[in-house]
Amino acid sequence: MVFVYSVTQRNGAQHQVLLDDDSPAIAKTICASKVKKTFYFYLQHNGRLTGLARFLMEDKLVKSNDCVDHIDRDTSNNQLSNLRIVSRQQNNCNVGKRSSNTIGMIGVVKNRKKNQKPFYAKITQCGQQHHLGAYNTCEEAAAAYDRACYNIRGDLAVLNNVDNIFKNRLNIM
Repeated sequence: MVFVYSVTQRNGAQHQVLLDDDSPAIAKTICASKVKKTFYFYLQHNGRLTGLARFLMEDKLVKSNDCVDHIDRDTSNNQLSNLRIVSRQQNNCNVGKRSSNTIGMIGVVKNRKKNQKPFYAKITQCGQQHHLGAYNTCEEAAAAYDRACYNIRGDLAVLNNVDNIFKNRLNIM
C-alpha cells in the first residue's frame, strides 16, 4: 500500500512524498530541500539530516559510497520498488538532458560543418566521448544514441522520448 505525506518547506511550499510505510514517526521528521529544480527529501535521524531514500535503503547499502537511485527519477517517489543501489558512476549516468540543450534530444548535436549531414550522435562512457555517426534527422541521431546508451548502460539507460516507432526499431521496449 502506498502512503502520501505532505511536507511543508520553510518557505511554506507544500510537497508530497510517497512511502510504502505508514509511520507517523518518519512522517513528522521529513523535510524538503530544493537543489536546482529538484526537491530532495530528508529526515532527522540520530541527530543528523539523512536523505530519505538512503535511510529507507540503509540495510541494503554495501559500501559507504554507494548511492540510492530513484528508478523513475522522481525524488518524491520513495517506495522501495522505485529505489535501487547503484555506484556513483552509474548514478551520474542517470541524468536527463541538460538545460543548455538546444536540440531537445540527449546525445544529439547540430553539425556545424557544411556539406555534411546536419546532426550527429555522441555518447560519453568513462569520460571518453564516442561519436556514433552523422544523420539527416534529429530523430535518427537520437535513435542511434538510444541504441548505444541501452547497450552500454542497460536498465540504467536514460533514453530520449522518441516515439514508439523508433523504440520498436531499437527492440528495447
